[in-house]
Amino acid sequence: MRRLLLPILLLTVAMAATVQMNRANEHADPGRATEVSSEPDLATPLLSARRAPEWLRSRESDALLTSSIRSALSRAGTPSSSCVVVERAGEQLAGSNLGVPLPAAELHRLLTASVINAVGSGSGFRTEIAISADAVINVDEEDGTAELEGDIWIIGGGDPGLATTDYASRFDNGRVFTNFDDLADEALTWLQERNIVTIRGRIIGDESKYAPNERDYDNALIETSEGRVTVWDRRDGNANEIGPLSALLLNDGFVDWPEDVIDPTLNERASNPSRSAAAFFDDILEFAGIAVL
Repeated sequence: MRRLLLPILLLTVAMAATVQMNRANEHADPGRATEVSSEPDLATPLLSARRAPEWLRSRESDALLTSSIRSALSRAGTPSSSCVVVERAGEQLAGSNLGVPLPAAELHRLLTASVINAVGSGSGFRTEIAISADAVINVDEEDGTAELEGDIWIIGGGDPGLATTDYASRFDNGRVFTNFDDLADEALTWLQERNIVTIRGRIIGDESKYAPNERDYDNALIETSEGRVTVWDRRDGNANEIGPLSALLLNDGFVDWPEDVIDPTLNERASNPSRSAAAFFDDILEFAGIAVL
């Protein structure tokens, strides 16, 4: 009798499961359809662009995108001077009016936005005046004066607005600039507080933040795949609007200018921006009574 107990139990469980399954099927059966729905189905037709390979329909999609861009530009305030380009993963998908030159004002905004995006809005340019690590201060016991034995470094941080008040005040457009006079005064005060009257060393302008250290793009030629070309190929190449470029650029790279007129063509370009900045600070020290030997 015990041998039959297990088979009977298994048979009972199987029959109960079969009955339960049939009941579930009956409840799930919606029955015969009596109406036909007029709503669109979700099936994709056999001949459909959605079934076409990507490479087969990409050209048509790009053409439609270009057409849409041109339509949008036609409604712009100045369609003839507007341009748009759309890229994906470095590949140009569409564009319109790509030959339109970028206005100078828009180029300024683009460069500003690019710099802020690259370095952050909280970043800035820092110009420093420092003495060499091995410099020593020798004090004369008799008169209390001191001599700085070592070099003074002016370390450029690439500030394009570094200028003196004498230079920047000539412009009446509210030009924002970093006042080099304030930096020089701080260094001069530091020396005077220590009663330093002599510097036995050099005044060195350091523009090594950028390489090459300096470059004058005016009428400069560079090698390209198309041969030697002028860096600034401009019809007004003699405008002299900016001097040589450097990480230590003082007064736009000019060493002399007319006092009573704003005419860049009359400005004298610095042959070496970092040396010019160092020479200017040397003059400040000499004028304050500190001899640089």
